[in-house]
Amino acid sequence: MSKQIENLNTISNETFLGLFDTDGSVLFAVDSSSSRKKRFPPFRIRVIYSVELSSSKQDLIQKVANTFRGRMSLSEKTASFRASAETLVGMEIRNVLLNNVPRHPGRYHDFLLSEEVRVLNQQGANKTKEGLVTLITLAYNNKVSEQAGISRRKMPLEDWYECINPSQDERLRGLANAILDVVRTKVSDLEKELPTMIFSTDYVRGAHFGDGFLTVGLAWHPQNRRRTEFSWGICGQNKAYCQAFVNTFNAGYVNKSGPNCYSFVLAGTLNCIDVFYIFEDTWMPAYKRQQFNRFQNAIELIQDKRHMTIEGTAELLDLVYDMSEKGTRSKKKEQFMEIGIQWLISRGLA
Repeated sequence: MSKQIENLNTISNETFLGLFDTDGSVLFAVDSSSSRKKRFPPFRIRVIYSVELSSSKQDLIQKVANTFRGRMSLSEKTASFRASAETLVGMEIRNVLLNNVPRHPGRYHDFLLSEEVRVLNQQGANKTKEGLVTLITLAYNNKVSEQAGISRRKMPLEDWYECINPSQDERLRGLANAILDVVRTKVSDLEKELPTMIFSTDYVRGAHFGDGFLTVGLAWHPQNRRRTEFSWGICGQNKAYCQAFVNTFNAGYVNKSGPNCYSFVLAGTLNCIDVFYIFEDTWMPAYKRQQFNRFQNAIELIQDKRHMTIEGTAELLDLVYDMSEKGTRSKKKEQFMEIGIQWLISRGLA
């Protein structure tokens, strides 16, 4: 797809890439024949580009579908857009990814694998046993192979080898290990470059649409303190990738919340205000727009000192208590209100 101007119905290539890097997938569908042990080849590999979000963000998925002239699938819980690389829609997505290479190591890894699978299919690899061994091994090495949905694996890899029934020599002639070594080297090179990268505003916006978060921590104590802590961040799941956001804004830090679980976090009221330009005067998914408006209104309320009254405290809690899509508060809303009032009384403000 040629570079386009973002309009009311589509998103720009950079916005799509940011979304794809944080919440997209390159999937490898294994289509098997009904009698896979009797027919040759027993399966074929298809590359599928996918973006799937909660149904609350269906307006964003519809924009993605509009951009590539595809269709959105909607269920009670999810909204998704998927396209096989063999279709016209898939070819358009591939062109965008070729010209705007994924910057998330996981997505880059899987895109590189998909390109190898594409070449192997064109060369007729599925017509030989060593070729099939290579294809199925690559398909089982994508980063989202355990993801629910079309990428869920119904058969262990060894069962597919049994269907192919290769000789030891045919296994050894498979190219998967050599291809994977090259892919891993390229991914490693990307991870070395990421900490010095600067992402565009459109890219950051897309990443926020996919897996960004706005949080308001309530560290309230009836006498000692009543801190309201604002932060914005991106769940990147990769340290080097998150470091690129730190470099982009020359602020923030990389937070590790578990094994291979990283996020970029920009904390503090003034730091958050500094990035408001990303979200103001532009289209955002309705859910993300609602989140941002509540976040911005809460900051303005505190800056105006309105939180130093009982009414302002109640308004602040109305804005932020249930703002987050995930996670729960340590106390009920009524308990925070009681603490807030006690704090005001201890300061002679109520």
